[in-house]
Amino acid sequence: SARVYAPWDFSVGVAWFPTPELLFSYQADYTTEDSEYPDWYPYRPSAAFNTSLGVEWYLLPQLPIRLGAFTNRSNSPVLQDGQMGQPEHVDLLGISGGLSWVGAGSSLSLSVSQASGTGKGQVIGGVTTMQDADRGEFTVYLGGSYAL
Repeated sequence: SARVYAPWDFSVGVAWFPTPELLFSYQADYTTEDSEYPDWYPYRPSAAFNTSLGVEWYLLPQLPIRLGAFTNRSNSPVLQDGQMGQPEHVDLLGISGGLSWVGAGSSLSLSVSQASGTGKGQVIGGVTTMQDADRGEFTVYLGGSYAL
Protein backbone atom coordinates (compact mmCIF):
# COMPACT_ATOMS: atom_id res chain seq x y z
CA SER A 1 0.00 0.00 0.00
CA ALA A 2 1.12 3.57 -0.62
CA ARG A 3 2.39 5.53 2.37
CA VAL A 4 0.83 8.93 3.00
CA TYR A 5 3.56 11.40 3.93
CA ALA A 6 2.28 13.94 6.37
CA PRO A 7 3.52 15.61 9.52
CA TRP A 8 1.47 15.36 12.69
CA ASP A 9 -0.56 18.40 13.74
CA PHE A 10 -1.37 19.15 17.37
CA SER A 11 -3.69 21.96 18.47
CA VAL A 12 -4.94 23.19 21.80
CA GLY A 13 -7.20 26.14 22.46
CA VAL A 14 -9.11 27.86 25.18
CA ALA A 15 -12.01 30.30 25.18
CA TRP A 16 -13.29 32.43 28.03
CA PHE A 17 -16.51 34.43 28.32
CA PRO A 18 -15.87 36.96 31.14
CA THR A 19 -19.31 38.41 30.39
CA PRO A 20 -22.14 37.22 28.10
CA GLU A 21 -21.09 39.89 25.56
CA LEU A 22 -17.31 39.30 25.52
CA LEU A 23 -15.22 36.29 24.48
CA PHE A 24 -11.42 35.87 24.54
CA SER A 25 -9.72 32.94 22.79
CA TYR A 26 -6.21 31.54 22.34
CA GLN A 27 -4.99 28.65 20.21
CA ALA A 28 -1.56 27.04 19.84
CA ASP A 29 -0.71 24.76 16.90
CA TYR A 30 2.36 22.59 16.46
CA THR A 31 3.21 20.72 13.26
CA THR A 32 5.97 18.11 13.47
CA GLU A 33 8.73 17.65 10.96
CA ASP A 34 8.72 14.56 8.76
CA SER A 35 12.10 13.30 7.58
CA GLU A 36 10.66 10.37 5.59
CA TYR A 37 9.39 12.32 2.58
CA PRO A 38 10.47 10.72 -0.72
CA ASP A 39 13.47 12.08 -2.66
CA TRP A 40 11.23 13.51 -5.42
CA TYR A 41 9.48 15.84 -2.93
CA PRO A 42 10.98 19.37 -3.06
CA TYR A 43 11.82 19.54 0.67
CA ARG A 44 11.42 17.84 4.03
CA PRO A 45 8.90 19.81 6.13
CA SER A 46 10.32 21.35 9.29
CA ALA A 47 8.47 21.70 12.56
CA ALA A 48 6.37 24.87 12.95
CA PHE A 49 4.70 26.45 15.98
CA ASN A 50 1.86 28.94 15.44
CA THR A 51 -0.46 30.84 17.75
CA SER A 52 -3.59 32.92 17.48
CA LEU A 53 -5.43 35.30 19.78
CA GLY A 54 -8.98 36.48 19.35
CA VAL A 55 -11.66 38.61 20.90
CA GLU A 56 -15.36 38.65 20.09
CA TRP A 57 -17.62 41.40 21.41
CA TYR A 58 -21.38 41.40 20.98
CA LEU A 59 -22.41 44.99 20.26
CA LEU A 60 -26.01 43.72 20.28
CA PRO A 61 -27.20 40.16 21.01
CA GLN A 62 -27.28 39.48 17.25
CA LEU A 63 -24.26 41.59 16.16
CA PRO A 64 -20.78 40.28 17.15
CA ILE A 65 -17.55 41.95 16.04
CA ARG A 66 -14.36 39.86 15.96
CA LEU A 67 -10.68 40.83 16.04
CA GLY A 68 -7.65 38.56 15.99
CA ALA A 69 -3.90 38.25 15.58
CA PHE A 70 -2.00 35.18 14.39
CA THR A 71 1.30 33.75 13.24
CA ASN A 72 1.78 31.59 10.16
CA ARG A 73 5.35 30.31 10.36
CA SER A 74 6.71 28.45 7.35
CA ASN A 75 7.30 24.71 7.58
CA SER A 76 9.94 24.86 4.85
CA PRO A 77 13.51 24.61 6.17
CA VAL A 78 15.49 27.79 6.84
CA LEU A 79 17.76 28.37 3.83
CA GLN A 80 21.37 27.27 4.23
CA ASP A 81 24.41 29.01 2.68
CA GLY A 82 26.09 27.10 -0.15
CA GLN A 83 23.06 25.00 -1.15
CA MET A 84 20.92 25.14 -4.29
CA GLY A 85 17.24 24.55 -5.06
CA GLN A 86 15.91 25.48 -1.63
CA PRO A 87 12.26 26.51 -1.25
CA GLU A 88 11.51 29.98 0.06
CA HIS A 89 11.11 30.42 3.81
CA VAL A 90 8.87 33.30 4.89
CA ASP A 91 7.22 33.55 8.32
CA LEU A 92 3.98 35.58 8.43
CA LEU A 93 2.31 37.67 11.11
CA GLY A 94 -1.31 38.66 10.60
CA ILE A 95 -4.45 40.32 11.86
CA SER A 96 -8.10 39.64 11.17
CA GLY A 97 -11.45 41.23 11.80
CA GLY A 98 -15.07 40.59 11.07
CA LEU A 99 -18.66 41.54 11.64
CA SER A 100 -21.57 39.11 11.83
CA TRP A 101 -25.31 39.12 12.06
CA VAL A 102 -26.74 36.17 13.97
CA GLY A 103 -30.44 35.36 13.93
CA ALA A 104 -32.59 32.43 14.99
CA GLY A 105 -30.91 29.57 13.12
CA SER A 106 -29.21 31.84 10.56
CA SER A 107 -26.05 33.91 10.35
CA LEU A 108 -24.13 36.08 7.91
CA SER A 109 -20.46 37.06 8.40
CA LEU A 110 -18.03 39.33 6.57
CA SER A 111 -14.38 39.06 7.64
CA VAL A 112 -10.98 40.21 6.40
CA SER A 113 -7.51 38.87 7.08
CA GLN A 114 -4.13 40.46 6.33
CA ALA A 115 -0.73 38.80 6.84
CA SER A 116 2.80 39.71 5.81
CA GLY A 117 6.37 38.69 6.43
CA THR A 118 9.93 38.57 5.16
CA GLY A 119 12.41 35.77 4.63
CA LYS A 120 14.75 34.28 2.05
CA GLY A 121 14.34 32.47 -1.26
CA GLN A 122 16.28 31.23 -4.27
CA VAL A 123 14.72 32.55 -7.45
CA ILE A 124 17.48 31.45 -9.85
CA GLY A 125 17.94 27.70 -10.26
CA GLY A 126 21.37 26.10 -10.23
CA VAL A 127 23.07 28.78 -8.10
CA THR A 128 23.62 29.18 -4.35
CA THR A 129 22.64 32.87 -4.23
CA MET A 130 19.76 33.76 -1.88
CA GLN A 131 17.39 36.69 -2.31
CA ASP A 132 15.29 38.55 0.23
CA ALA A 133 11.64 37.52 -0.02
CA ASP A 134 8.57 39.52 1.00
CA ARG A 135 5.11 37.99 1.14
CA GLY A 136 1.74 39.56 1.77
CA GLU A 137 -1.77 38.16 1.80
CA PHE A 138 -5.16 39.84 1.99
CA THR A 139 -8.31 37.75 2.13
CA VAL A 140 -12.02 38.61 2.32
CA TYR A 141 -14.41 35.96 3.68
CA LEU A 142 -18.17 35.95 3.30
CA GLY A 143 -20.03 33.15 5.02
CA GLY A 144 -23.52 32.34 6.07
CA SER A 145 -25.85 29.67 7.31
CA TYR A 146 -29.58 29.17 7.21
CA ALA A 147 -31.69 26.67 9.09
CA LEU A 148 -35.20 25.80 8.02
